[in-house]
Amino acid sequence: MTRATLHRRQFYGVLGVAFIALPARAAQDDLSFRILRDGRDIGRHLVAFSHDGAATTVKITTDIRVGFGPITFYRFAQRATEQWNAGTLTTLVSETDDDGTKDYLRAVRTNAGLTIDGSAGPAFVAPSHARPASHWSRLELDGPMFSVQNGAMLDFAPKLLGHDTIQSRGQSIPASRHALGGKIKLELWYDAAGLWAGLRLMASDGSLITYERI
Repeated sequence: MTRATLHRRQFYGVLGVAFIALPARAAQDDLSFRILRDGRDIGRHLVAFSHDGAATTVKITTDIRVGFGPITFYRFAQRATEQWNAGTLTTLVSETDDDGTKDYLRAVRTNAGLTIDGSAGPAFVAPSHARPASHWSRLELDGPMFSVQNGAMLDFAPKLLGHDTIQSRGQSIPASRHALGGKIKLELWYDAAGLWAGLRLMASDGSLITYERI
């Protein structure tokens, strides 16, 4: 596999995070995913929550390695931390190593709005209802999204595909299925609490990337 087959603009550029006021019990559950490429385990993605009154901290950890034995063909690592207050994003900081290419994002809410400074380009003030696109809350689909990797605004047109079931933590659960639309062939599943339950992405080389909640 070459780096182009998992290029950040087609894969991890679409990942980010959004905290919207969900039921407290659901919001306290950490989310862990096994990442698969054509059924083969290539990494982990973790979303961890902590709460202090109205304040919430969300930490995201993603680690991917594609290789054969001791030989690594591709590696991806991302660390992101978001601070929320009463359901409003106040700050977001991320660092990403995309197989040697470094990306970053710094977002802070001021009186002018949510200012985004990322490696995608010059700093700008995002729309007031913009949300980072980590996909862990279904409510992110209600507004414009930006990449948690580099701060770029994302051209998505979310669409509900229907309702079915998905494997989550060893059980089959009901879930809603959504397509993000645009150029990226990405589908998302959410459980009854509106939390991220799965992901399916067709990569540019034709391989199938899936996230399984564990």
